[in-house]
Amino acid sequence: MHIKYALICIFFKYCVINAAIIVWSNKKVEISPLLPFDDEDFENLVKKLDVNKVYVFKVGLKSRNAVIPKNLKEVIDPFYSSYNPNGNIGTSKAIELSLSEDCNGIETSKIRKTTGVLSNSTNFLCVLDITYPRKKRETDDDGVEREPRKNFVPQGPVIYIGQTKKNQSALLYSSKPLKLEVNHNTKYLGNTDNSLITVDNRLNIPIPLEKKGNKVILRFGISLISGYWYLQTAKVELVGKSTNDSFNFDLSTEENIMAPAHFSYHCNGQSIFYDPTSGTKLTIYDLQVQIDAKQERFGDANDCVPFTTAPIWSGLFVTSILGLGLIVAVTAILDIKTMDKFDVPNTKNLYINVME
Repeated sequence: MHIKYALICIFFKYCVINAAIIVWSNKKVEISPLLPFDDEDFENLVKKLDVNKVYVFKVGLKSRNAVIPKNLKEVIDPFYSSYNPNGNIGTSKAIELSLSEDCNGIETSKIRKTTGVLSNSTNFLCVLDITYPRKKRETDDDGVEREPRKNFVPQGPVIYIGQTKKNQSALLYSSKPLKLEVNHNTKYLGNTDNSLITVDNRLNIPIPLEKKGNKVILRFGISLISGYWYLQTAKVELVGKSTNDSFNFDLSTEENIMAPAHFSYHCNGQSIFYDPTSGTKLTIYDLQVQIDAKQERFGDANDCVPFTTAPIWSGLFVTSILGLGLIVAVTAILDIKTMDKFDVPNTKNLYINVME
């Protein structure tokens, strides 16, 4: 039974219920807050209580998080009352009440003026229909209203593929969506249409954003020097419908992103392009990039991990100490002199001088 009521609550929480009701009367009135309350239920309640006077009021709250007006308590306190958060009755003949400026009160004087003086001997039923504003919908350029979208974060790995003039491919891979932090806001950049990616002196990658009409363009600077290619700078540009939505920043990295021709560059962890002036930061995860790939495949990787890392140096140091100790031990063993004279019973006693 408890599970049934819980499921009913969850259902009505996420359905289109945009109203609640409060009822009060001189007779004991009870309505379940877990079940919906509509026009038919209202008529049945009137018949059950057998009241002579029925008053219906309505008030509209300005926010879905707004509280029920506080001064309503002074009206309903002397009588029996009940509340239903899922109520939605027809209010075409209801008397509309206004909220006070601070939204904490309503026109209780209008209620008293309509009902007159009420007492426990008066056979009556009052209903207050409380409506909430509907959730705002987004409107696209075609004029069609759509449900508001939650903050969307792309998932999975990201790879960008652009074609060069030499029938080669420029590839950039990240194990997670790129993270762009700008003006204290975070944007996650997912995949894009590879046909829009161009390659000249830069790798130009346009990436659409969640807000329609907005996109981020990443321009990675490419340099070719003595058979090596380098990628050390990135320009971040946001193109929006309004000038307020647009920005442009030049980023650089302290990481030495380079590789020989037809080799790719790979580095585990985070590769960061940063602008210290504006604080803008672009983070790429487990970066692998190449500007002259064949058949859209990465070549052999030039890894960012150097040949002699700290663990390697530690191993060589410990091995050197152990090897030095072994040499000293072997030298000491080889320096031991054995006896060349022995004491035999058939001969005279053997005397050994101290010098020997």
